[in-house]
This record gives sequence, C-alpha cells and structure tokens, in this order.
Amino acid sequence: MSQDDNHITRSSIKDVARLARCAPSTVSLALRDSPKVKPETKRRVAAAARQLNYHPDLSASRLSARRSRVIGVMVPPMSGDLDAEIVAGITDYLQERDFSLLVEVAEGGPDRAVVAVRRLIGERVDGVLLRSVVAAQQATPLQQFQRSGIPLVQIDVAAPGVVGDYVASDNEGGARRMVEYLIERGHRTVAFASGELGRNTLEERLQGYRRALAAHGLEGGDDLVISNRCMDLAGSHTVLSGGLLHSTQESVKRAFAENRDQIRALVQQFFVRGQVPTAIFVAHLGPITPLLWALGELGWRVPQDVSVAAFDGWSFLTAMGVEVATMIQPGFEMGREAAQLLVERIEGQAPAHFQAIRLATKLVEGNTVGPL
Repeated sequence: MSQDDNHITRSSIKDVARLARCAPSTVSLALRDSPKVKPETKRRVAAAARQLNYHPDLSASRLSARRSRVIGVMVPPMSGDLDAEIVAGITDYLQERDFSLLVEVAEGGPDRAVVAVRRLIGERVDGVLLRSVVAAQQATPLQQFQRSGIPLVQIDVAAPGVVGDYVASDNEGGARRMVEYLIERGHRTVAFASGELGRNTLEERLQGYRRALAAHGLEGGDDLVISNRCMDLAGSHTVLSGGLLHSTQESVKRAFAENRDQIRALVQQFFVRGQVPTAIFVAHLGPITPLLWALGELGWRVPQDVSVAAFDGWSFLTAMGVEVATMIQPGFEMGREAAQLLVERIEGQAPAHFQAIRLATKLVEGNTVGPL
C-alpha cells in the first residue's frame, strides 16, 4: 500500500462554503445554528457539509473564539429533589448547545466557596450557574467572577451585592397560594415555621404568608412565627449519590435527636402563646421533618389536631406514609431557563439589562391538611 493510499483528504470550511455558495464565515455561523443565518442557508450548508463529510475542528474554533464552551455550576453540599432537578435541567439544555459542565460543590463555609470560585476561574469557564446557599451567605467570593468578566446567573437564592441575571420560582406568590389553600379549608389561625431567615427566598415566602392573611383580614403576628437555625435539618447529609450529597431518614433522625429539646421547645411556643394555630405553613424543606416529629412527641396529631403544609417536601417522607401538602418548585425548568439565559449572555444575545425570571409553582395536596 502506497503513502498516497494511506492519505485521507479532509475537507475544509472553504470547500463547504464553495459548494454551499456562501462565505466561510456564514458556514461557521450556520453550523453553530446562529439566528443571523437564514434557515434555507443553514439547510444548504448542512447538505454541503454532509456531502463533503466535513467536521469542524472544535478545539481550533474554541481557541479562536477564546471560549472553552465549559459552564461552571456551583451547588450546595447537600441535595434534595429540587437540586437534582435543577442540575438535570441545566444538563439538558447545555448538551443541546454542545457545552460541557464543570460542577463545584461549595461546602464547608466561605473558605470552600473561595476555593470553588478560584477553580472555576482557573478552568476558564465561559460562565457560571450558581445554586449555592453557602455562597449566597458570603457574596464576596462571587464578586471575583464579575471582576474576571465571567457572566453569572443565580438560581433560587440571590446573593446580596452580586449583580447579574437571576432565575427562581415565584416564592411570594407560591407561599401566598399555599396559605390561601389553608384558609379555604377553614383555618383562620395559621403559623409560620422556618429555619434562620435572611435568604431572599425565605423572606419572600414570609411576605407571601403575611399578605395572604392580610388579604383575608386575619392576623399573623410574631407569636405565630418561628424562625430558628436548629429547625433546619436540611444540612444533615451522609449519602453521596451522583456527585451530590443527599439527606436520609437516618441522618435526619440523628440530627433531630441532637436538637430534640430545643426543637420541642420552639414548637411548643406555638401552643402556649396567645393564639393557638390550627395549621402551620413551613417555609422550606428543612424544618418539615423536625416539626412533624416534635408535634407527635407533644401529642398533636396531623392533620386531626393541626394541619401542616409546606414549600417543598422530602421524598423519603412519602415512604413513611406522610405526603405533605406542598408547593412544588419547577426545578427542571429553572435549570433550563438559567442555562439558556447564561448561554444567551455569553453569545451576546441577551438584553443589555439583567433579568429576574420567576416561574410558577404547583400546589400538590397531601394527607397532612384537613378541614377545620
């Protein structure tokens, strides 16, 4: 076999342009599905590329465009159903657009967030999708992305002082709708339970709770609001699956046992103050399990004595026969929307102003709410 027999001629972008009767720059745009190219031109270019068996050199195109086509994702150290759905939505969209995903788990406090930020910047990612409570509490590391010129889209939790696009569910509207659902079932004294307030998501849900009560002429004073860090057991995690840490029934039981006395005392406050609630709205998934267990230990039956509804729920509770009435967030759609917004920002197709997108939630009735 001669040297010529071993030689394989590779078509160039100029060959495709010549056959498709257009400029090489148009071929490049058409193969990236740019909206600047007419559909009929895209079809002509695609046909020519197939005929010539042309495959673009992705590494060269990435270098010439000074882009890595890699998106960084910062996620919290634990994950419930919402986090998994958000990551699935992100992955679904980025795969369609030929972007790779680099995940950094920001765990262990602000120092770990600094490490994650530096690593993503060092990897020269084109943009960052942030789903991280740790980083939201410590906004300073995130500002390094902006100083480096890396676009950032925050998902669910908005970090104070960080400017950029933001995608979340309608926290205030969803909370208001859930409290109205309790009111429709006859409840007139509705309490509010949460972990430590401060994040914008929880503050918005507290606002929705208060507005629902006010709209119906009902009171929602401080006696009916409990917010304490020990009520949030979402940080109790032991199982690593798919690169994300998940809370389990046993790990939450251990965390509850460690904080039992304080949690019971907090829940007991609902029933020794002025107004005794007939229903409790839980602002997020962390306090759901400790609240239910504390109510049981204090002799209050759900839903016979007191109803419980929440914003989000835990999957393992269903296996225990508890289906909490919950406001479900559209995690998959949030992830896709954020990824699309980031790619548009990277490619210069997003509006000049930053966007805040809020998606509708869905109420799912369970077996923890009964009529008064």
